[in-house]
Amino acid sequence: MNRFKIATVVLAAFCVALAGGCSARKSDQYRREGDTLFHLGKLDEAQGAYLRAAEVNPENVRAKVGLGRCYAAENRLDEALDQFRAAVALDSTVEAAYVEGVRLLIGREDFDEALAMSRKYAAVDAERGGILHAYVLRESGDIDAAIERLGALREAFPSSVAVRTDLAAAYRAANRLNEAESELKSILAELDTESVEARIALVDVYKAQGRGDEIVREFERLVAERPKDLGMKLGLAVSLLAVGRPEKAEELARAVYAQQPEAAWANHVLGSCLLARRQFADAVPYLEKAAKAMPHQADVLRKLAIARSGGKTPRERAPGRRTILESAEDFPERTAARPDWRTLWKQGALGAMLGNRGRFLAEDDPSAVEALLVAALLTDQGVVVEELLRELPADSPLEGYYRVLEGRQAKPFIEYMNEWVETEEERKVLRENARAFGLASMGGRAHAVDILSGCLKEAPEYGVTLYSLAQVFRAARMPLAAARCLDMLISQAVDNMEAHTAAYRVLREARLFNEAQMAAEKTYSMFPASQEAILNLSQAYLDNDLFDLAATVLERGLKNQPDAPALQIALARVLLHADKPDKALELLGQAAPTGELADLAAATTAFAAAGLGNWGVVIGHIERIKEDTMAPPMLLLLAAAYTHEGRTEDARAVMTTGAERRPLRGEMGAAIIAALEGGQESVGAAGLVENLAENRATLAQYMHALACVEAGLHAQALAAFQGIYDDVGDDPGVIAMMLGSLAHAVPKATRGEQARELAEQHAAVPEAWLGLANVLNTLDDVDGQREALAKAVETGPMLPRAWHANALFLEQHDDLNEAVAAYRRLVELVPDDVVANNNLAYCLLMAGGDLEEARRRAEIAVQKYPTNPNFLHTLGVVQLREGDLEESRRNLQAAVGLRPGDPTMLLDFGQSLIALGQEEEGKGHVRLGLRYADQFGLPFARRAEAEETLER
Repeated sequence: MNRFKIATVVLAAFCVALAGGCSARKSDQYRREGDTLFHLGKLDEAQGAYLRAAEVNPENVRAKVGLGRCYAAENRLDEALDQFRAAVALDSTVEAAYVEGVRLLIGREDFDEALAMSRKYAAVDAERGGILHAYVLRESGDIDAAIERLGALREAFPSSVAVRTDLAAAYRAANRLNEAESELKSILAELDTESVEARIALVDVYKAQGRGDEIVREFERLVAERPKDLGMKLGLAVSLLAVGRPEKAEELARAVYAQQPEAAWANHVLGSCLLARRQFADAVPYLEKAAKAMPHQADVLRKLAIARSGGKTPRERAPGRRTILESAEDFPERTAARPDWRTLWKQGALGAMLGNRGRFLAEDDPSAVEALLVAALLTDQGVVVEELLRELPADSPLEGYYRVLEGRQAKPFIEYMNEWVETEEERKVLRENARAFGLASMGGRAHAVDILSGCLKEAPEYGVTLYSLAQVFRAARMPLAAARCLDMLISQAVDNMEAHTAAYRVLREARLFNEAQMAAEKTYSMFPASQEAILNLSQAYLDNDLFDLAATVLERGLKNQPDAPALQIALARVLLHADKPDKALELLGQAAPTGELADLAAATTAFAAAGLGNWGVVIGHIERIKEDTMAPPMLLLLAAAYTHEGRTEDARAVMTTGAERRPLRGEMGAAIIAALEGGQESVGAAGLVENLAENRATLAQYMHALACVEAGLHAQALAAFQGIYDDVGDDPGVIAMMLGSLAHAVPKATRGEQARELAEQHAAVPEAWLGLANVLNTLDDVDGQREALAKAVETGPMLPRAWHANALFLEQHDDLNEAVAAYRRLVELVPDDVVANNNLAYCLLMAGGDLEEARRRAEIAVQKYPTNPNFLHTLGVVQLREGDLEESRRNLQAAVGLRPGDPTMLLDFGQSLIALGQEEEGKGHVRLGLRYADQFGLPFARRAEAEETLER
């Protein structure tokens, strides 16, 4: 009984401690959820999450700040202030509580408490608190005291750009313009010569001095000196806006916006220009982004208030009470109402739009039905298209549109679209997106891009157009252009999770893993509680062999969502990649997945069990998965498990399954089948077959290693290969795969040394040197790569892939004459290799080589693949150089049609037209190339040549 009582007491104490820890974690989970909801504008839901966080843990300071923000957005100012005061009382270091509290107090003109709160923060953080205190002094009308305070801070923190910028702002507010100018110029001279903020602040000072034209000329000079400096272009745009030249300002800002949609000043200029044209609703998203980035810019906040109110000027404060941090009453946050279809259409959130179609159809709005139908077409939802066709009004132009679209004939489609005319902007956007979709589906991608580009220029606030452009570029295999359009869409509608996900996926599908990682990081920074954002970022880190970061992201996610099977399985996969199968199995045992996740869990469990040699477990879990859904790695692993368990016939049946589902084709697959059949069948790798046939354990381990290679589990693959190295280590294929896995599985510090040691052990094997070159590429060792590739062709003079790798390396490093020699050797070995022939032709062009040879090589590639835009482009440029102008025009036109919007191809096509005497049409295509490069941020190495072409 005593032991029972003691155990009960201990257990109770343990539970209390555990409950305390769990409460804190649970409270923070609710708080994070509230942050996400608040960011999305869902104020009621955010408030509920913050209240739950505070209920679970009354000392959660961040929850109090979040709740205060919600109350402030609803104009419940007393309650908001109570929350900010409570937060400061709990933790005197939380800057957000001071700033938000001061903001509200200034808005209410309660300067006494605002000063007290700012002084309290200054006692904690002398620099930032001091800036806040000076700011309150300035807003209270005591500008001299503010200047004195900032002057003292300048002496204490002489390298603080923030202090000195605020001091200049105080001088400006006091109309001490010369001192403001001097302070800003000293920032540029002493602290940050590149400070765009200081230069833009000078615009306001110069304007007040009546020297607006002078600052414009100064920025024009700087832009001329540094034409690629986007910050200087923005400064020029702001200065032009200040002196009443909005057209040129908008043009410059839009060019910067195309490359940096998040640029605060670009959004400010664009919003200001729309506001000047009384396009209030259109100005709001631009000004909102500017205000979020620059919350202390009075002009931005004033314009945002005007735009939100539909043109109503916010109330002025009493003289001497000019404030930058405007009150919540002046600038209310938009409430989190359910978005209507027009909002989603403008945001390009077509999935959400279609997902809510029941609600929109119930509104009995014909325009909604039409927009939904076009959205279904753009997202390739055929069943939904059929459903919406039945809802179309009888007089809708989309009835006839769909009929000609189904006919797939360009001429009747174009004729119908010419008859469909719209005058209202919303209707024009609908028509142009429908027209572009139809033309793109019939092979007219270049026309589609031209139409959508024009639509975007005329109505830039419609995100659906950016979505359509991304779809066209994606279909044309232009992932960077597609991602760029999606990035522009995200900048217009930051909460559009569909666009975030699409941008990540299009980059990952193109194996642009670094770019995909950046996209995933951006999404995660905005939606840290989103399971999709967590999974995408962890996968991005995994793709780049950043196992620790991938694990960290998932572990954080699991703290907030402890029973999320998708996150548990993903973390188990990361542990597998890090060669920790035991920990992966332990985690998988805690998961309770269903549906597709159950299959994924079974597959992950199978690989983890294989890593521990539990082959019966492997078989049991793989056999749970539907056979027709098994990917090649799973089939290979199943065959390996059967072989380990002595079930050779079952293994052979898996390996010889139907051709379309065969787990491994080519020489390696044939070698495994031959070994399973006793080594009787003659195959290329006879030595490997013999070794595998003699030892079934080696054969099973070899199959396991290949399964891991196919699954990207490089650490396990390398371990499996090392286990059978003595039996099959002389096989070139095994050596190549070992080095391929080593490039991912071994840390960079020792990767090169281990790879070189393995290559030197097999110095006569060209595959060893190719593998070493691949490893050195991951280490950016250019000289080492060059040496390894030279040894590959030296030891394998008859091996095409050695010459291909060598030639490609030389081409990429602009050693064109050597690349020409390597490609010539390659086409001697493989005369029909279309890539080698095309690349040889291109290198001959770039090196000023034999044009006749270049044409012959380019023709070989085009004859075999007549719809490859790169091959057509190469041939067209060769013909242009030769003077075969009509053929050049024909091939370059075809290339432009297949790869729409490519500035380089448009330049060459334009030059071919100019050479034919069609100067205006040719220059029109060159202008298109420049326009697309600016509008979509596309790379254009030959921009100067294009501009020179237009000047002739």
